[in-house]
Amino acid sequence: MSACPREPLLAIGCEDGVVRLFRYDSNTLGSNTNSLGSLEYSRSLPTSGSRILCVSYHPVDKRLFAGCSDGTVRCMEEETGRVLFRMLGDVLRGSVSTLIWSLIVLPDSTVVTGDS
Repeated sequence: MSACPREPLLAIGCEDGVVRLFRYDSNTLGSNTNSLGSLEYSRSLPTSGSRILCVSYHPVDKRLFAGCSDGTVRCMEEETGRVLFRMLGDVLRGSVSTLIWSLIVLPDSTVVTGDS
């Protein structure tokens, strides 16, 4: 799960290869009331074809990155989900794909991953 730095939106990577986006009510965050706020489904981005294990928004550009169980990191347009490019993790001959368990994107577009 990753929170968008530009708007009250959460991206959640799912087992079926889809990133689902949810809007939340940012007015109630940090308030001292007993209100829980709201969380509402917004939309789904096209499937990646592989389990999504982690997601991270780019802190500046309107891009979303997804780490997948097939060893790839996909960079998608935030609005449409169109894959702009993908990167392949370590590939060992004859072994199971590398699992991308965590990732973070830095402001200069450096992608840092933690994998299996």
